[in-house]
Amino acid sequence: MFPVCNQDKWIKKGLDGDIVNFLMEKIPEARTNDFQTKLYKEKDLKNPRPKSELIKLALVSDFHVDYNYEIGKDSDCGKPLCCRSDSGVNSDPTKNSLKWGHFQCDIPVITLESMLDYVKDTVKPDAILWGGDTIPHDVDSLQTDSSA
Repeated sequence: MFPVCNQDKWIKKGLDGDIVNFLMEKIPEARTNDFQTKLYKEKDLKNPRPKSELIKLALVSDFHVDYNYEIGKDSDCGKPLCCRSDSGVNSDPTKNSLKWGHFQCDIPVITLESMLDYVKDTVKPDAILWGGDTIPHDVDSLQTDSSA
């Protein structure tokens, strides 16, 4: 899709074949959704730690913020990123952006601020890890230098 890597060096993996076969090679206990949880519980039961040694972490990830998000704009505008001033208004009101966001668009600043306030005031972690990609999806508005 993007001309970033040499197309000859990647191999397509399909859920219906390669990945399922890879998972089937694992021991049966590792094929369950709670495998890791069970491992942690076993370890904790054998060697419990006092609460004073534990730390609370919050992991935030993939909060793509759109600083140009506007309430009431079309979420299905045909561009890579909608819900913006140039997106227009959809005749179907369920496809227009709302105050806290729309699942087809990057989030408005107010949603990020609310989430960070919740983490700070309610979760109260000892540390926050910021992972994943957070760049906006507005690829149609990227400036390119044609002289390079």
